[in-house]
Amino acid sequence: MTDNLDLLLSRPLEQPDDASFTSHVLAKIGRTRRRDDWMTTGALILAACIFLAILFETSAGRALALSGSQLAYSLPFALGISLLFLSRLLLDAIAE
Repeated sequence: MTDNLDLLLSRPLEQPDDASFTSHVLAKIGRTRRRDDWMTTGALILAACIFLAILFETSAGRALALSGSQLAYSLPFALGISLLFLSRLLLDAIAE
């Protein structure tokens, strides 16, 4: 009995025929994860939109919007942003 059992356990197991069950399960898991990612992203975007809509109805929100619009027309701010983008482009070009 133990010799037969030793012989049985010493042989490698055969690969079971799952008729692509594993690939179907992995595909379903992938679809579920993508759907969850989309739902999370959508919920975050919706929460941000609601937050911004409520924020701009307050006096602090209006002050923030006014300062943001004034900052957008500021020359030093525009130069700083353009230099950030330019340095990023140069670093990407050097890396290649």
